[in-house]
Amino acid sequence: MGIASCLWFTGITLAISLFSDRFNAKTLRIINVVCGIIIIFYGCKLMWNFIQLL
Repeated sequence: MGIASCLWFTGITLAISLFSDRFNAKTLRIINVVCGIIIIFYGCKLMWNFIQLL
C-alpha cells in the first residue's frame, strides 16, 4: 500500500506539472477533493485494520 500511495502522489504531481496551463481553479479544487477523499479512505482503512489487531 505504501508503493501505491507513492505512485499515486507522484502521478498526480507529474500530471499537474505537465498540464498546469490547462487547469483552472475549479479543476484543481476537484482534484484536491478527490485526493482528500482517497486519503481519508486509506486512513480509515488503516485505523480499522489497527482496531482489528487489538
